[in-house]
Amino acid sequence: MAFTHGGGLRIEAEGLEETIRALKSINKDILREFRRGLKEDAKPILTEARNNAQAIARTGAYASSMALRTLANGVRIASDDPGAGTIEFANAGAVYLLGRRRGLPVGVPKGNPPRALVKAVLDNENAVVDAVETRIEQTIRKYLNG
Repeated sequence: MAFTHGGGLRIEAEGLEETIRALKSINKDILREFRRGLKEDAKPILTEARNNAQAIARTGAYASSMALRTLANGVRIASDDPGAGTIEFANAGAVYLLGRRRGLPVGVPKGNPPRALVKAVLDNENAVVDAVETRIEQTIRKYLNG
């Protein structure tokens, strides 16, 4: 796992980018099916992240803001909740740094950071990598066997 620009997390599976590049030039239908499969492989992270978020922010807004999106080279789990960073990472005692609330305490959920999405990624990384690598092997076999 690696952090990316903008605070994203990246789980890398061996051979993923090469497989996508090859499928793009060989067979678009298999590529489409492969990408759908990647979404299935990442669903355990989304499910656990939503469960974690529901447990710490009882309104359900943060949990319901999370969604899986397909990218050219994989999938992304994103949240459009403007408070996602605070919910995920803020420590008790955090205060607003800017704006009219400057110096006032930020509402921080209980528990130690990371609390929801990042925690789910850390807990499920190996299983997802194994599932994606298995999917790569199955896709190659499927293509070779017709």
